[in-house]
Order: sequence, then C-alpha cells, then structure tokens
Amino acid sequence: MSMDTVTGVTGNAVQDGLTRAGWVAAVQAFVAFTVMRWEWVTVEELAILTIPITFVAVAAWGVFDGLRAK
Repeated sequence: MSMDTVTGVTGNAVQDGLTRAGWVAAVQAFVAFTVMRWEWVTVEELAILTIPITFVAVAAWGVFDGLRAK
C-alpha cells in the first residue's frame, strides 16, 4: 500500500473520496471519544460541534493538497 493510496491522492476520484471520507470519520471519532472521555463537553454540545469538526478535517485535506509536491 503506497502513501498515495493512504492519503487519497491516486487520481481515482471515487477511491480518493472514500479514503478521505474515512480519514474525516476517524478524526470525528477521535475528537468525540476524547471530549466525552474527559467530559470536556456534553453530548448536546458535541452534536453542535460535529459540523465544525468536519469543516476542519476537510480543510486539513485542502492544506495537505496545497503543500504537497506536485
């Protein structure tokens, strides 16, 4: 498995989209587990934060794409 496959930059739109969606879901799960484990926010507050967490995770892909060598 190459880094292109893991990072979703193979050029195959479907595969890359699913790979990146998987990473975004992993970020959401990690954040949800962490904040609930340490009781930093309530369930209701976490539900409100789901969309901003998704935006940040997707924006990270944009930064990754912008910084990687072409």
